[in-house]
Amino acid sequence: MNIQLCNYITEIEQLLSDEEHSEVIAHCQHVLSFFPKNLAIYRLYGLALLLSGDTKDAADLFYRVLSVVPDDVISHVGLAAHFEVLGDYPRASGHLTQAFEVQPYNTSIKEVLLKIRSIRNGGDASDAKMSRGALARIYLRGGNPRQAFEELSVALRSTPNIVSLRALMARTQYLMGHRVEAVNTSNELIEQLPYCAAANCVLFLTTSLIGRPNQAQDYFRHIHAVDPYLAERMSGDRQVDELEIPRLEYIQPSETDAANVPEWLRELGLVDDSRYNDDSATEDPEQESNLGSDSTVPIIVSLLRNQKGDISYDVMDEMASQLSPQGNNQIALSQNRWETGDESLDMLDDLRTRR
Repeated sequence: MNIQLCNYITEIEQLLSDEEHSEVIAHCQHVLSFFPKNLAIYRLYGLALLLSGDTKDAADLFYRVLSVVPDDVISHVGLAAHFEVLGDYPRASGHLTQAFEVQPYNTSIKEVLLKIRSIRNGGDASDAKMSRGALARIYLRGGNPRQAFEELSVALRSTPNIVSLRALMARTQYLMGHRVEAVNTSNELIEQLPYCAAANCVLFLTTSLIGRPNQAQDYFRHIHAVDPYLAERMSGDRQVDELEIPRLEYIQPSETDAANVPEWLRELGLVDDSRYNDDSATEDPEQESNLGSDSTVPIIVSLLRNQKGDISYDVMDEMASQLSPQGNNQIALSQNRWETGDESLDMLDDLRTRR
C-alpha cells in the first residue's frame, strides 16, 4: 500500500514518541531508499539511534542534518549528548550554545548548558547570556531584518567561520533587499555545504526573480532533494508532484536478517550490524563512556524524547515563512539593486561556473 511522504513522516514521528526505536530505524532506512537526502528522515533516524543508545551513529546523521540546516536545534542537542558520552565537554558545550542561540528562551536547553559548563569548568558556570546571534534571530522573527543585520555583522567579525551565522546572514541580506550581498554569501556557503537550505533558497529565489530559469532549476533540485515541501513553498506557483511510496511492512529483525540489509545502506554507513546481535544488548553503554553521576545525558535524552520547550521548533519552517512568496510579502522588496547596472547581472551569469 502506498502512502504520501508527509503522512509517512507523521507516522514515524508517532512511532518515535511511542519509543518504537527499531521500527523507526527500519522505516527511515526504507524511506531513504526512495528519498536519499530527505532531511526530516535523517533527523528522525538520528533521534531513534540516539534514544536507543547509539550516539556514535546518531552523531553522523545529525552532522548530515547540520550540513543542510546549520542551526537545527535537535541535531545540536543530540551532538551534545554524543560528546558528553565521550567526555568532550567543550564540544558538548559548543553544540548546546548553538542550540540555545536558536531558542534563547528555552529553559531546558539553558539548564543543560549551564550544567555542562559547570562540569567543564570545575563548578564555575557563568550564566548563559543572550548572544548577538540570538538577538539577530529575535529581530528577524520580529520583522526587523535591518537590526538583525547589525547584530550579525558584529558577530561575524569576531567569529567569521560560524556557518549558522553565515546562513542567517544570507537570509537577512535577502530580506533587506541586499540581493548582491545575499548571493555572495550564499555562494560561499554552497562551496562548503552544497545542500545548505538557506543558501539554495536565496539563490533559487534570486535567479528566478531576474529570469534565469536554468540556474534556478539547479537550486530548486537541491531544495527538493532535502525537503520537497519547502521546495513547493519556495516555488510559489509551482506544484510539487504527489510524493507517494510503498509503506514498509515492518517485521521485527532477527540475526538472520542482517544479510538482507540493502548494500546501499552499508555503503552510506547507515547500518549497525550489532543491532542484529543479541549479545550487544547485554552491554552497559556506560562502561565505555565517561558518564558520571552528574551526567546531563539523561536530561538531554528526556529533553529530546519529550521535546521540552518546543525543541522541535523547525528552522526550515521559519525560513519558508520569511522567504517564500506565499509566506511573506518581503519577497516583493524593491528590485532596484538589480536595475542599477550590469554588475549584479554579470555576477549572476557567473553563478554556474563559480559552483
